[in-house]
Amino acid sequence: MDEQVQFTEIIKYLLSNTIDNTTKWTHSKSIFNSDIRYKMETSTDANTTFRIEISIDEDTGKQKNGNGLFICHSDIPGGFKGLYPREFPKIKELEEKIFDVYVRPILKPRSKKVYTDILNSLGKQNIRDEKLSRILENN
Repeated sequence: MDEQVQFTEIIKYLLSNTIDNTTKWTHSKSIFNSDIRYKMETSTDANTTFRIEISIDEDTGKQKNGNGLFICHSDIPGGFKGLYPREFPKIKELEEKIFDVYVRPILKPRSKKVYTDILNSLGKQNIRDEKLSRILENN
């Protein structure tokens, strides 16, 4: 079987099993250059790991275009093979499903109130610190 066909079948398998919840994805969150990313990972056996990165737009909280699917296995030259949406459009569908099932539920709605609360907290700290400084200076 041709490699392209095999890659397409792997993507279809992952998508189908993500949809029916047989494939479980774990995540770790990272921030790089103000870009919020969820690094998703699953394994089908002791030797094979699949990784996909979901990027979130900081302003809208929506999913950005993805970076592709990485198949990690010690027998692959270099240890991994990257598959990209331009060659395999089903990857976009897989990313969207992973986003809907695993990332969206843990996203918190963006709120300006959070920043107001932080600012108020800093203001209270500053007032307290100034009072303490005046007391200490007077003694």
